Order: sequence, then structure tokens, then C-alpha cells
Amino acid sequence: MLTTFNACIQENPDLVNPPSIMETVNIRFLNLADDEAPRTMYLDRQHIATNLPFNTISGAQKPPFDSVTINVFKNDEQTYTSLNKFKLARTCNYILITLPNYARNYNPDIIPNIDTIIYLQTTILKPNDTNQCYIRFLNANPDTNTTYSIKLGCPNGEHLFDSNGVTNVKYLQNSGTRLLYEGTRVFSIIKNSKTYSTDPDDNEIINTTELIGIFELDLTRLGQYALLANKFDDIYFIDELAYTTPPIKLYSIPERNAYVRTINLSSTTISVNAQAAGNLTTNLNPYFIDNYSTISTCDIMNLDKISLLNNSTTTDSIYLSFDIYKQYSLLVFDSETEPASIIISLPPINERMPKRHDKAIVRVVNGNYTQNGITLSLGAHTADNILGYASGTTLAVNL
Repeated sequence: MLTTFNACIQENPDLVNPPSIMETVNIRFLNLADDEAPRTMYLDRQHIATNLPFNTISGAQKPPFDSVTINVFKNDEQTYTSLNKFKLARTCNYILITLPNYARNYNPDIIPNIDTIIYLQTTILKPNDTNQCYIRFLNANPDTNTTYSIKLGCPNGEHLFDSNGVTNVKYLQNSGTRLLYEGTRVFSIIKNSKTYSTDPDDNEIINTTELIGIFELDLTRLGQYALLANKFDDIYFIDELAYTTPPIKLYSIPERNAYVRTINLSSTTISVNAQAAGNLTTNLNPYFIDNYSTISTCDIMNLDKISLLNNSTTTDSIYLSFDIYKQYSLLVFDSETEPASIIISLPPINERMPKRHDKAIVRVVNGNYTQNGITLSLGAHTADNILGYASGTTLAVNL
């Protein structure tokens, strides 16, 4: 007897009859008109927002077509229309931002309050590491003499955005995206201004730098975010994946502390000072571990100089940027020729380390100047093999 079974694979309706582009796109409108008056926006004839106040963003709307003309009205007067159709991509969120021409600062009676629309567009590409998110910065301050730099952590930290060595973001410029790990992150935003001498015979250009603030953000995995500076130097945080969440105005955090301890593995008593943070430890005995000290951070634009002192004589120094809320250990060693002549920093645990609740994170430091290339293992034991031992869990190799 022959028995046969026949069946059809269930069809995926999104593959057989995919939704139109318009059904997968969401558009929001952010009003940054220079006169700070409300604006109304249409995409072709479809209404997107009515009398949207300055510095606010509308809820998400579906577009009428996959290519649209953008029209902006003040009261009943049309004040802007796009010259070309705006092409939309499938499965993306857009934020359309109205902005003035930078020349309005010099000819306010001639240049309109809105003559430019730029946009933020999400990506459908997920980070390779799903614990990461996307973030970028947009300069919406219509002043060509002003740029912004964004540092990760304190003002003396690394540049968050670096495009071929260019770290200052100009007006209408998008920094490009940067991948960061989820969690609470701290950013410093610096304003760079250029002014000219009022003396017609003097062509001197004066460059100044001002710390706008130090800001704390909670980032979630797979998120897509934007930081935006407006003409008042206000900093806003925008969730590009949200449909209704308004831009969040950021305020500089008041508490800017880090935590530092010294571990003296040298053969003599030592002291450690920081140029900006002050005294870190005094007369710490050999082979002692100091308690964590709370220090104020982010007070200078440059790296802080950490000096190791033996009998009031500086024997070594390093330069560090202390991040807010982080814990640091400073390790002191003898060298081959002098006691207490080496200081190194053990920075906070790398954010890229996988989060495991059943594992400990161990780091190994070789402070023995008589030994090069040490290997350290846990659970090593003798074994019947060509080496005569089994290494167990290797913590460091040829360190």
C-alpha cells in the first residue's frame, strides 16, 4: 500500500503582496523657523502638522506617495515649497526640519525665515553587535562662525565624531552615525566660535572655545538617536525611532565625580598628585592599597597630568581623562634601576565585555621587571602530555 501526503507551504503575505512604501514610512516635522512662529506642513496635499510651535516636533504620519512635494505655511501664506520631489525609502522614519539660510544673520529683511529643509532618516541595518545603538549630531544653529565638538565623557575625552580628521560639526552638517554600547553614557558638547576684529585695518581672527555642558543619556540597544543644537545653544535629544516622543532638552549634570585609588606595589612609600584633581594619595606604604577617593572631573579641556612622587621628587607621570562615575586604579612599581619609578593606569572595565552573571572579569598586569612574557593560568596542574602540565583556564599569555 502506498500512502502519499500533500501540503502547501503557507504563503507569507508580505512577500506575496508586500505593503506599499507609504505604509512602511513614518514622517515627523520639526519646526526650527528663524522667526520662532508656528508652521503648518503638507506633503503634496496631505496635512502633516498644523500650527506646530517653534522647537517642537509633530507626531508621525504616513505619506500619501513614495515621492512628495514639501509645502510649509505660516498662517495661510505658503512660505516654502520644495523644488524637487522628496524620495522616500521603504521601512524608514524621517524627521523633516525647517531651517533658515545662514545669510539671514546678515540680511534678515531679505532672507526668509525658512529656505532649507534637512532631514534625519533611520536605517534598516542593525548593528553587528545587538547591544549597540546609533547616535549622531546635527548642528541647527544658523551661524557659520560657530561649530560644535562632541566628546565622549569629559571635555578632555575622545572625539565622538571624527570624519577624516574633522571633528567640528558646521551648520546644516550631520556628523554621521557612531555606534555606542547601550547604557548610561556621558557626553561633553563644546562650542567653537570665530570672531573678527572690529578694526578695519586688522584682519585678526579670534577663536574661542566654550563648554556648553556635560550631559547624561540612557541609550537602549538597537536604538537610533540624534543630538541637536539650536540657535540658542540648547541641546536636544531625539529618539528617531519614536512616533510621538518630543525632543528632550538636555541640562548639564551638576555632579561630575570619578573614583580613584592607588595600589603601591613598589618597595618604598609614595604619593600621587593630579594636576587638576589634586592630591590622590599621600605617603602610601609599600604593598598597600589605598581606598577610593572621590575626585571632581571634567574641569579642564586637556588630559589631566598624574605625577608619581618619591620623597617629593617626581619619578614618573601619565596623562588621563577621568570619566564621570567610573572607577580607576593607579598601579605603582619599581623599575630595574629605581624604586617607585613606574605608574600605570588600570582603566574601568571595557564596556564591550559581555555581561555575564555567572562569570568574573579578571585582568592581569605584569609588574615584575625581571620577567618578560609571563603566562598566567587558573587550575594549572601536572599532566601526562608532552608539556608535562595542563594549563587550565589561561588568563594571560606572554604578558
